[in-house]
Amino acid sequence: MSALGPNEPCSCGSGKESKHCCAPPVDFDSVESLECALAREPLDLEYRYRLVDLYIRQRGEHRKALKLLEEISPWQLTATTAQEVWRLRGECLKQLGELPAAVEAYQQAVTSELAALESGNPPERAAGTSFFHLGRALLLTRELARAEATARRGLERFPERWQLQDILAVALHKQGRTAEALEVYRQAARHLQGMYPPQVARVSGIYGSMLAYILHGSPAARVEEPTSSGAHPDGGWAVERVPELDSPFRNIERRDRLSPEEFIAEYALKNRPVLLSGILEDWPAWRNWTKSALLQRHGDTWVQVRKSSDVTDDNYQEGRQRPRMRLREYVEQVMGKGASGERDPLYLFGLQLLEGVESDYRHPPHFAGPMYAFDEEQRHARALFYVGPAYSGVSFHQHTAAWNALLFGYKRWFLLPPFHFHGPTTIAMHEWARAHREPFAAELHECVQGPGEVLFVPQYWYHAVLNVSDCVGIAVELGPNSRLFQHQLDSAASGAA
Repeated sequence: MSALGPNEPCSCGSGKESKHCCAPPVDFDSVESLECALAREPLDLEYRYRLVDLYIRQRGEHRKALKLLEEISPWQLTATTAQEVWRLRGECLKQLGELPAAVEAYQQAVTSELAALESGNPPERAAGTSFFHLGRALLLTRELARAEATARRGLERFPERWQLQDILAVALHKQGRTAEALEVYRQAARHLQGMYPPQVARVSGIYGSMLAYILHGSPAARVEEPTSSGAHPDGGWAVERVPELDSPFRNIERRDRLSPEEFIAEYALKNRPVLLSGILEDWPAWRNWTKSALLQRHGDTWVQVRKSSDVTDDNYQEGRQRPRMRLREYVEQVMGKGASGERDPLYLFGLQLLEGVESDYRHPPHFAGPMYAFDEEQRHARALFYVGPAYSGVSFHQHTAAWNALLFGYKRWFLLPPFHFHGPTTIAMHEWARAHREPFAAELHECVQGPGEVLFVPQYWYHAVLNVSDCVGIAVELGPNSRLFQHQLDSAASGAA
């Protein structure tokens, strides 16, 4: 494709650009409208960029986005624009699993970013972003020495790009130089003082999560599933596990009736996942979330549902229209099909508590106190009530620490460390488990959660779920762990880690 130039005047003779004259108006939120507009105006960079964005963010069609980007010659663009084109190419290639090509694209983005700075026309995106993407891609290809060099070079030029500290620390740790990785975080702690308080909370939370993983995060050996899971009633839901969705991989520790003090010392302050049992017996939800009770109380309530493969990306799309249906229709028409239903089914999962549901559960004492930033009201406001059939689920995402309580059914979990790439997020999780799991197996933490069990999801760990049967439960985000980073530094200094 030749260099992108100005649009031609409209053939009607008005003198206006054709896209602003006789052509149909373009809907910038519609893939179809933009595809038609780009067919008329193939040199229009605005149409092309927006269509690339929709292909990636709305549809997960990275191959189509990559084709559009490959039709642009970055060599004929300004350095600033070229950097963005190379970055987007790298993102698409990474999502498609073509990591060596992604590394090359990110390297070109770094070259373009430096050229833009030399020309006095710095990029609009935050400085040093290209170094971060390149460093992260190099960690994925296990080019650790090169990842280290990239992070050091980026920090020399962009010391404010704090994410490069993580790249550097992980590269050092994976090369067996953990003492040097700890020193990176000690130096980083001094830089937090000049940041705005909200940024300090986020950055220290990420640093703490990373450092905790370096010190404590190796997967446990295989953990046997207890035989007592079947003691809980099924609540009228279809809780028989679908064999092709179940998993033999279980390496997340299970603890029965663990005290809050033991939980804080062994898991919260080490930011490690754990599956807890024996702490939900007093919940009214055991009566009120059975199939018959839920439909009797809330069957006519309108709820928003989403395709399971859309949930993660949909959470970042403000204003997107989501399907709505009555709860009774959802349970009978979507969940009623059981294992013979859709392989990427609609899922009721989101910031929408049915009226009265908030009184059906209790906040376990393990997560009480000032350690986590959100108070009880904030936690209620962020609670995610979920009901879904087998094959439903949520692809990889991350946030602050959370707990997930499952009342009925079985749920398969996948967790990866904070820095880790996880593959595509816009496919159904049973497909991810079949076709994409193996490259991540060495660092993957897995379990199958059963009825009455609570999973603690550590702060900023990537996690995904696949429902192995009908599932009913609730997830509650706790907020940042304000003590985590300093605790890791203190533990390392005292040798307690």
